Amino acid sequence: MSEQKQQMQVKHITNINDLESLEAFIEALEREFSLTNFSFVKETLKSGAFYSFNTQIEYEEEGSYKALSKQTISFSGYSSWGGVQSNDPTTTQRKFNWMWITSSDHLLMIDMEFYREGQGEPFQIEGSVYIGTDESKGFYPAIRSIIKDLGFPIF
Repeated sequence: MSEQKQQMQVKHITNINDLESLEAFIEALEREFSLTNFSFVKETLKSGAFYSFNTQIEYEEEGSYKALSKQTISFSGYSSWGGVQSNDPTTTQRKFNWMWITSSDHLLMIDMEFYREGQGEPFQIEGSVYIGTDESKGFYPAIRSIIKDLGFPIF
């Protein structure tokens, strides 16, 4: 569990277990919340060196007067060649955490873990989507609607 999640009250609302679904979710956010820039989130997911990397991004923007929103990304990973003598497979592990605090102080967060054995094999992905527990008449219902429209289960 990320430190950010421990500090804020959150509710787990769905899982995202593949990159295509994550990209579809972000694209839906872009359509719904057009004053917020999400393009770097998808670009960050495409980055990362093979052996190891650690990316930390804080992005603040004011898409409307006195309406500052903040996004943070933590993305890290490493790979191991396995053993030449033991024929262990190459393994790759990555962790991705994205948090968006809107200008209204509402929260959306995604935690994902990626794992694969073998170079070039697809990742096994486990991801969770969280929202804040504060009161919202517009933001959280819009997030739930996006999740429903994409066919994800809502918890």
